[in-house]
Amino acid sequence: MLQCFGNTCPSATFENASLTLEWLLHKLKEDINHNIFEYYGVRWFLGHLIYQGRLEEMEQFFDAASSTLPSRNIEAELSGLRSYTLNLNYTRRPSLKSRATLEYLKDRGLDFHHVDDGETPTSAAMRTSLSFFRWLEDLVALKFDLEDSVKQELTTAPLWDDGWDEDTLLFLFLCDFQPWCQVYRFCDRHYTHWWPRENWWRRTLQEIKARRYPY
Repeated sequence: MLQCFGNTCPSATFENASLTLEWLLHKLKEDINHNIFEYYGVRWFLGHLIYQGRLEEMEQFFDAASSTLPSRNIEAELSGLRSYTLNLNYTRRPSLKSRATLEYLKDRGLDFHHVDDGETPTSAAMRTSLSFFRWLEDLVALKFDLEDSVKQELTTAPLWDDGWDEDTLLFLFLCDFQPWCQVYRFCDRHYTHWWPRENWWRRTLQEIKARRYPY
């Protein structure tokens, strides 16, 4: 069940979030090989906890994980931030409490540049203009230094390998643009997401990387 957790979790609307968390904490204790963090569904669940502003449940999970696995660097291994930024393309904005949850994770020393499934939270957010715009709003609200964030982002592989450098990525971070908002579609039967194809946004990213700044 744990391997299929991303598809079987009943908390898409979070009516059963507490029950799901209780099950997850139980699995954490009985997982003798301590490989629970390898499953995408766990990170998916934590990403939704952030999006819904479920600070209490997030605190419970990290406290339990830290006490159960004292020798592991939980903050370095697990975040859920990539899953959170993937949700930022929803037409409905994140919960007003989501930023307090992000603040809690920042105070815990969570790595905001953690690579998960080949992407960092920032590179995942760059899939659409709306998700990147909202992620940038979060970083500014959390008082991250954008120049420092760019430098740290490029110490990981995803954006560096994609052709970004400090000048071009910082230019993108400082751009003043209006994101395009389109309904994010989700198929409950096949658990498939359709991302809106923003050709203008893709062209903009390519132009900035090539130092042909469009603004």
